[in-house]
Amino acid sequence: MAFKEHDQLKEEILQRIDILDLISEYVRLKKTGRSYKGLCPFHPEKTPSFHVDRDKQLFYCFGCHSGGDMFTFLMKMEGLTFPEALEKLGRRCGLGFVGNKTFNTGEGSNEKQKILEVNLTAQKYFVKRLWAGEIGLNYLRKRGLGDDIIKQFGLGFAADSWDGILPGMRRIILTCILRITNIPSLLTNVKIPINSI
Repeated sequence: MAFKEHDQLKEEILQRIDILDLISEYVRLKKTGRSYKGLCPFHPEKTPSFHVDRDKQLFYCFGCHSGGDMFTFLMKMEGLTFPEALEKLGRRCGLGFVGNKTFNTGEGSNEKQKILEVNLTAQKYFVKRLWAGEIGLNYLRKRGLGDDIIKQFGLGFAADSWDGILPGMRRIILTCILRITNIPSLLTNVKIPINSI
């Protein structure tokens, strides 16, 4: 599916997802008249002041005055940006996404995606090097890390040379990395992946 503008994607999501279903995953709601109410997830309270209007597809809390649509709710609830909330809800209803690649979230997002791809490629390289030798593994094990933790966090190892990673990433580095300044040094030995920018 071709990637869509935010507004088009937002409208399709609003048509496919019911705000009541989404909010019910986070808040226990009870029908009262035409709306539903429950305890607000954004502030402590004993008496329900959080209302969801299914017809208008909006929520509002009379206690803390938080309100909005499903995007606003998800952003507040999970600490997401609008593009992240759009992506999460879009994935939920199968719109505008292919595999792990997301739609264009504006200026610079293509560069961000390339940086993440470079980072993932580098991580795979360093992980492969860690399991191919003993120096890095012994160091991490002496520090009390088990193999399950090492794998879970994607830890890797780099030989003590400045260009060890270059042969396997030359094309990617030339097209992406060289345009970016202030890149952390690749000289340190134990590698911890950075999966968000």
